[in-house]
Amino acid sequence: MNDAQEQVLLQIEGILNQLIENAELLKGLSKQVIAQEELKLLQTKQEKLIAELTTFDVQFHTMGGKINAHRSPTQKRIDEKLQQFQQLNMDFIENLSASHGLIKFEIQKDQKRKE
Repeated sequence: MNDAQEQVLLQIEGILNQLIENAELLKGLSKQVIAQEELKLLQTKQEKLIAELTTFDVQFHTMGGKINAHRSPTQKRIDEKLQQFQQLNMDFIENLSASHGLIKFEIQKDQKRKE
């Protein structure tokens, strides 16, 4: 791997750090009652970071970069950070699903009381 490819990987790693930080905020917010606007801002930021990540990934592969069995330390860290980001996203979705189910249950409960 050449220096230019390593620099692209470092850019990817930096974006992943930002994605993880953003995903941690989203996960934390998903455990509490939040304003839709707050959530939307973080989700928009995440979408922009993912678009940036995709651009650098394409650039890496255009430069002849390959993922093979002999990954560099940076590639290994990227793999770990991708897994961490994916887990945070899954936790976020689970939290929202659970809270949405709870909200739905509370609404149904209130409707039954009114009847």
